[in-house]
Amino acid sequence: MDGTTLAAILGSTSVGTVVAVAIQGWNNRKKLGAEATQIITKAATDVIKEVREENAQLRLDRAKDRSDLEAVKVFIAAHRIWDIHAQTTIVRLGGSIEAPPAVPIEWTNLWAAGS
Repeated sequence: MDGTTLAAILGSTSVGTVVAVAIQGWNNRKKLGAEATQIITKAATDVIKEVREENAQLRLDRAKDRSDLEAVKVFIAAHRIWDIHAQTTIVRLGGSIEAPPAVPIEWTNLWAAGS
């Protein structure tokens, strides 16, 4: 496998892009050192930009997930209050119904941890 083939294979990944450019620069020794440095610097800059964009999107996704979790917590708490009220009312009116199911301990830990 020659350097160009290796560079093409490695070029399929972000980090591979930097490595591929470095290999191409090394194999093509006729290029001036400054030009090779410029090519490698641009490739590294592109990779950094891509990583930053991905990181920004992950932060947005995480913020949305936290917001969704808070909404679910509020919903579960409101439903739990309603369940207890409905069960109490049915029993007070002479009916019979089982108590609402308990909230799983894993869920109560979510509230306690504030996550």
